[in-house]
Amino acid sequence: MSLEYCDSFNTYSNNTQLARRYTVGCNFQIGSPGPGGVGQFVSGVGDGGAYMNVFVTPRNEYYLGFDLKSSDNSHGLNFLQILTAAGAVICSISNASAINTTFGNSASGLMVNGTWYQIHIYIKRSATVGILTVKIDGVTVLNLTGLNTGATDIGLIRLVPAFGWGNLLSMLSNFWVLNTLGSHSNTWPVGRMKVQALYPAADGTYTAWTPNSGSTHYNRVNQAQADDDTTYNAAITSGDKDCYGIGALPGSPAHIHGVMVTAIVRKDDVDSKNLQVFTKSGSTETFGSNISVPLGYLSSTTNGTAAILHGDDPNTGAEWTQTNVNALEVGVKVTL
Repeated sequence: MSLEYCDSFNTYSNNTQLARRYTVGCNFQIGSPGPGGVGQFVSGVGDGGAYMNVFVTPRNEYYLGFDLKSSDNSHGLNFLQILTAAGAVICSISNASAINTTFGNSASGLMVNGTWYQIHIYIKRSATVGILTVKIDGVTVLNLTGLNTGATDIGLIRLVPAFGWGNLLSMLSNFWVLNTLGSHSNTWPVGRMKVQALYPAADGTYTAWTPNSGSTHYNRVNQAQADDDTTYNAAITSGDKDCYGIGALPGSPAHIHGVMVTAIVRKDDVDSKNLQVFTKSGSTETFGSNISVPLGYLSSTTNGTAAILHGDDPNTGAEWTQTNVNALEVGVKVTL
């Protein structure tokens, strides 16, 4: 596996929906358009205190990136922190026309207000040979080596899209994290990275759940932002499965670094209820761990822990092709 986490920020309509997936401090707002005039971004609301925690498997090195735009970079507030799993800060990164970090700064004048930039970061944790490299739109602007970045592995990425002084100081979109494992997607990505949200577009192989209206299943759960009790599929019997074909991946991507599947779920009584998110690629079905379903709506992907994350196509054992992504079915299964 190489892809460890990703989020487009296109699947939320408000702070309440965002908080289903993340531990957050302060409030956030979802805005649009995102990079290229499409999609959404996330930014803090209120002066300071806004953060989103993404816990990752403790490792000594990671590649990560996102799109970033500032409306006022004169204050130099943090937009990202890299921490241990216990919350000790390894490195803070801010933008004030330069990339400013705990260990050193880039040249100034590299970023102007009102423009989207793609930021790529590599960090290696070591007490003696630590590395921090930052690229802006594919160009290396900071390359620091021989650092003391600590003796404890990276375990937490904290997004800090700040608001202050009446301005959206930083807006973030298309966030991703790659580890250095696997046969691909384990080093600097080439070209522009995008996290593409895809939604159910057809009924799949299994249709054991019951739509709240009509007989079609996928259109109960194909909204870009969940509409909760307005449209849904429901089931109570252990073993019942419902799955859906997904919309086609647009464009012609050079590489597909991975596929992550998320469901929004709740139960409507006091009895314990579990489910699994699953995928069907060709003849191969893959099931995530049991999820204890709460009374209130919750995302099956929380704080960096994905219900299902495929770095490779499980049906072929190789990197995803666009054809196989387009043929993928995703769904849920009652297990208790």
